[in-house]
Amino acid sequence: MDLETARLRLEPFHDSHYEGLRLMDNDSSVMRYINMGIVKTPEETWGKYQACSGPLG
Repeated sequence: MDLETARLRLEPFHDSHYEGLRLMDNDSSVMRYINMGIVKTPEETWGKYQACSGPLG
């Protein structure tokens, strides 16, 4: 189920979201506001993604 307003759209995790999440998690200018400023490796992002979305496939 999606939730949408004029400025925001929330939707369940989907495989297509991973690449954007990986880019944000590895961007120090984004991560300085979250995660105590620590950027994540692609492997750490993949683990977080799988925990939130379940197995891909």
